[in-house]
Amino acid sequence: YDVPVTMKTRTGIDEDHLTYLDAGRIALAAGAAAIALHGRTVAQAYSGEADWGAIGELAASVDIPVLG
Repeated sequence: YDVPVTMKTRTGIDEDHLTYLDAGRIALAAGAAAIALHGRTVAQAYSGEADWGAIGELAASVDIPVLG
């Protein structure tokens, strides 16, 4: 259909299981047009502070736009 596909993910399940860099590489390899990264883990839900460094790290590791 020639429709761009994007992905939204979190940094990981919890602080011991951060998966955002692997997820970003997989999305890039699969042809995603962009990635949105919620800078918190699933365990954090919407509490605490977002990890803006993780968003920057992901943006530096892929060649597609990253939204934070």
